[in-house]
Amino acid sequence: MVLSTKQWVSVIIIVGLLAGGVLGGAYVYVQDHSSVPCLGCLGLSPLSGEFEDWWIEYPEDHSKAGQEVGHPDWVLQELKEKEMVLIFFWQVACGPCEDQWEDMKDEGLVSGTEQDGELEKYTDIVSLYSLDIGKPNYRSALETYDPQGYNLGTPTTTFLVTLHSGEIGWYSYKGQMDADTVESILTIGLNIH
Repeated sequence: MVLSTKQWVSVIIIVGLLAGGVLGGAYVYVQDHSSVPCLGCLGLSPLSGEFEDWWIEYPEDHSKAGQEVGHPDWVLQELKEKEMVLIFFWQVACGPCEDQWEDMKDEGLVSGTEQDGELEKYTDIVSLYSLDIGKPNYRSALETYDPQGYNLGTPTTTFLVTLHSGEIGWYSYKGQMDADTVESILTIGLNIH
């Protein structure tokens, strides 16, 4: 069977409409379910873990869900001076804490040890705090930024950024986070500015 020119044009139009609908639907889906600004950016900033978007208040799974967060003064001060704050909560004899730190070192994000570590990337625009929760004043910071508000654990990695609205957006992950995910969330936060 040979198609006429009119039939070929009809087939091309139908295929074009179907492809446009599928691709347009994919674009809308990514915009609704991702924190990256475009489909191409998703490939450049892949995420593992559970990051979906910045929290303003305590998230829905938190024991204080929907309540305002009492950010410590030192965090508020750092966000006036830098674009982001990265807090790494750890404790002595925590194997996953050490593993995550070493992974971040291998990726060139940090140097040194948890006790005296420094950020190696983004040093002009991101502040790093590596906090041993064995110290009482650091434990209270973990209580503020624990993603569930109970059953405090380490490692916990917290990201804070000032959003366009002027509000503080934050995200915390309890458990070992791979260095690629840490860098992806940093990149997303830094793209806000």
